[in-house]
Amino acid sequence: MRAPQRRRVKIRGGTLGPALCWAVVFADIGTSVYYTPGILYQQFGSRASIFVVMTLVVFVLLTVKYAEVAWRYPEGGGVVTVASRAIHPFAGLLGGLFIIVDYYLTAALSALSGFFYLAAVVPGVYPYAVPLTMGALVALGLLNWIGIKESARVSLVFAVAAGVAQLVVVLAVIVSIGPAGVLHSIQQVAHGAGLTPPVVITGYAAAFLAFSGLESIAQIAPAMREPRRLIAGRAMIVVVASMVITAPLLTLFSTTLLGPKADPNQFISILGAQVAGPVLGDFVAVSGALLLIFASNTAIIGGYHVFVALARLG
Repeated sequence: MRAPQRRRVKIRGGTLGPALCWAVVFADIGTSVYYTPGILYQQFGSRASIFVVMTLVVFVLLTVKYAEVAWRYPEGGGVVTVASRAIHPFAGLLGGLFIIVDYYLTAALSALSGFFYLAAVVPGVYPYAVPLTMGALVALGLLNWIGIKESARVSLVFAVAAGVAQLVVVLAVIVSIGPAGVLHSIQQVAHGAGLTPPVVITGYAAAFLAFSGLESIAQIAPAMREPRRLIAGRAMIVVVASMVITAPLLTLFSTTLLGPKADPNQFISILGAQVAGPVLGDFVAVSGALLLIFASNTAIIGGYHVFVALARLG
């Protein structure tokens, strides 16, 4: 039986401007740089950055599309709303179920990874990582119960700190090794196993982890300030600028400058400590840990709006 047509919901303007929208998205997508280089290095060695650069074009195109989804479907719901209206409500249901699984995994694994990352600076945290993760998720739930704007403001603080730390590491490496060192790192990318079609496909798929999380902008559409088209566009421009500058260079430097004994789960903090001392390394570790924990916040926000969309569509 064909599902009944449902009336479009009128959504008034919210309170989130470009900076707060960027913070929510970056709290998810910005965490990828802390684990993607290590994953790629274990499989592809110094050629890891090739695959990150390959995904940049698709990443930019996706930011344009997700920004459009955010203003075309201000009721939120992301894949649920789009698939339901473009294909069939069952497609929206299926997409919603898939992304809910993703959000649950993101919430659990990101928070746990954050405390593991923090353990590099405070080793005493490690034995209590699981109960601390559970407590963090409860605290994030309470923060969102207070309000999405308050939640986004807290995310903004940690997103800015982590973004600054990533940029400082890039600049510190360039200053430390100089133009000749940068050129040498780029030349090392040419060394390694041949790029056969299976290797290219596998590397591309793994590198796309570096740019996962764009769906978040569509989920927070109901909370965006008017005009949504302008707000979403500006937020995604900053997202692109944040990732295009740091993700390829941090992958390049961490996979060509660090030795094989470096912990792939701590690549960026180890890189910062190696070129600028332990203070920068600790700052990267702490800011990265907090951003990983707040990636769970983005998953909570997204999960909430998916459930609302599923309920609204019956």
